Amino acid sequence: MIKRVTLLALLGVSASSIALADTYNPPAPAQPCNLMCTEAIPGGFYVGVTGIYAQPSTSGIGQVLNSFQYQQADGQLLSQTKPVEPSNYGGIGAKAGYDFASSANSLEFDYLHFNSSTSVGFDSAGLYSIGGIISPNIIFPDPSSVGAAGNEKLAYNLNQYDLWLAHTFGSSVSDFIFKPAIGIRYASISRNDTATSLSYNTVIGGGQQSSDFQGLGPEMGFDAHYKLGYGFGVIGHFDDAVLASRISDSGENISIPSFGLNSVLKLKDSNRVSNVVTARLGADYQYVFTNGSSLGLEGGYQAMQYSNAFDIVQGDLNITGPYEQHITGVSSEDFSLRGPYLTLTYHV
Repeated sequence: MIKRVTLLALLGVSASSIALADTYNPPAPAQPCNLMCTEAIPGGFYVGVTGIYAQPSTSGIGQVLNSFQYQQADGQLLSQTKPVEPSNYGGIGAKAGYDFASSANSLEFDYLHFNSSTSVGFDSAGLYSIGGIISPNIIFPDPSSVGAAGNEKLAYNLNQYDLWLAHTFGSSVSDFIFKPAIGIRYASISRNDTATSLSYNTVIGGGQQSSDFQGLGPEMGFDAHYKLGYGFGVIGHFDDAVLASRISDSGENISIPSFGLNSVLKLKDSNRVSNVVTARLGADYQYVFTNGSSLGLEGGYQAMQYSNAFDIVQGDLNITGPYEQHITGVSSEDFSLRGPYLTLTYHV
């Protein structure tokens, strides 16, 4: 009887083991991430410095003041503009941030400063007349008779501040890293256009246009990086900011005593929403030291545009009869930068 019970117990244990073996599934070994997964990043602080060599520009009538008329041999009158076309100027930027290794999150502060000043001159050789574009009724006939000459200087100044919070995704199979970010931006831009008229090297008058921009608002963007191997890679960046902006100190001052002209055209400050788009494409190289820190060099081409950044006042100034003036319109113009950049970054 005891042997029969023992045999049944052994058979029961064996049956239970077989049943458990049929229902238990051990965990599968970890597979590499084929799609976008949180990327392991080295934690710690990093700092960087950026140099840009960019050409500034303003859309519309933002870079022209005058129309130059030339008498042609066939009797026709030819009108041409001579816009101020700035060349490339250097700018500088800086960044400082911290990578949280455990979460793959990053916090970064960026700063960009750009300043330019471009001058263009003209003389009266062959000129029939000089007319205003911003103020179309101003016409100076026969400028060569007084040895008229002039100089125009167009200056821009940009200060841009960004605070970013980003998260890094990656794929160990494709060596592709995607880093979306959200943040906040503050920017200030000023534009000043100064003109001076001369007669036989004597100043006979001049004028100035100005407009200032300030904006604050949210932004979002991303970095995309593809590793080529041996520390090299291709990198792209895009961001878009929507700024609650204020345009101030917009107006024009013109003073030419010999024509009885002393005019001030002034616009009231205005509020608006401005869109800012920035894009970069380049290549980079990263060297990792034995202690885990790294030094990266990135270079490429970038472009940015601020929409409706400046207000250009247009006026009607009558100097041929009884002196009169009034504002006839306002032209809102975009501001842009484009050119190569180079960034050096050290990660602790």
